Amino acid sequence: MPKSATKLQNIPVLVARNRLGAILERVKKNDERFLVSKKGEAAAVILGYEDYLRSILRLKEPAVLRNIRASARRSGASKISHETIDSEIRCAREEKR
Repeated sequence: MPKSATKLQNIPVLVARNRLGAILERVKKNDERFLVSKKGEAAAVILGYEDYLRSILRLKEPAVLRNIRASARRSGASKISHETIDSEIRCAREEKR
């Protein structure tokens, strides 16, 4: 189904709060979208970041970025924490001084 035709799954805010981790997994892995309602009224939409870029901002990822992202996944670099990256940058800057 095209992303623009993706159906929103309506869930109450209490379910969203209690199952946020599982919902985020489904959003990321299955490109699912959730409409969060509070007291019967729509309050928010949960959708994946890539889905947001494609659908809402209508941005397309350039081929060079796709290649960099794929390479990072293959090498494991995509799993490096921000703290580790910051530490490496600090060390490199100290060595340069």
